[in-house]
Amino acid sequence: RFLNVTGVQTCALPILSFEMFDKAVEEKGNLIQQLNILDRGFETLYANVSKELAENKDIYKEQIQHMQELIVKITDMSVAIESQESRNKNLIEQYFNKERTTVKQGRKSSKAALLNDFGCFSRFNNRADFNQFVFKTNTKRI
Repeated sequence: RFLNVTGVQTCALPILSFEMFDKAVEEKGNLIQQLNILDRGFETLYANVSKELAENKDIYKEQIQHMQELIVKITDMSVAIESQESRNKNLIEQYFNKERTTVKQGRKSSKAALLNDFGCFSRFNNRADFNQFVFKTNTKRI
């Protein structure tokens, strides 16, 4: 289920469905909490039965083999989840880098438009002279 939710995140990123992405993140948080509870329970259980299992390997051979198979499946899923998480991280970083570039470009365009609107920046020696002109002009209008 965790891997499926991570896949939902991946699908949400290209179409920029932040609502879907946020829901997936929230659901993953809940699943992680459940996994942590199960993990602590398993560790407690194993601590209680490990001595019995070690002393009677032949009796519990089939159960031990089944648990080992489950552990291999869990490990494989963990690797798949980590791989998907890494791809999601790269996708979200690419998105934010693109947005950051767009915002910077917008700021530069706005600044250029502002300077063009004033159309008089070239007659000032430096930014301080220009700022003084702008503030004096604005105070006279008030």
